[in-house]
Amino acid sequence: MSELRADTITASDGTSPVTLTKQSAAKAWFEYTSITTTTMTNSFNCSAVTDNGTGDTLLSLTNNMSSSAYVVNAADVSYNTAYNSSYGHVIESSQNSKEKTSSNFTVLYTQHSALGVLDHCENMGTVHGDLA
Repeated sequence: MSELRADTITASDGTSPVTLTKQSAAKAWFEYTSITTTTMTNSFNCSAVTDNGTGDTLLSLTNNMSSSAYVVNAADVSYNTAYNSSYGHVIESSQNSKEKTSSNFTVLYTQHSALGVLDHCENMGTVHGDLA
């Protein structure tokens, strides 16, 4: 049986990080808040978050995907005690003229009750696909 131990794995140039291409690992992940201000709290391969309006957020990737054919999995944490319900139906598509590109994507939140679209206290997700 072989064993590989390493503290750091670098690209063939000896200094750059290994590029994750053609692999199943997530190519980006994000966590941001949008309750009072829209702020990225933690991320990998996401360079910016832009508030386009209530429940409508644009995330930009640091390193582009190879095309717009990638998957964004997103979730949120919000709860309304008056309606005893949580919110968080995530839509990412060409609806409302929000189309993803190789460099950014839009996360739109709708609700499961009659309150309308809301900003959420904690938003998180991953991006899977091939990097450019």
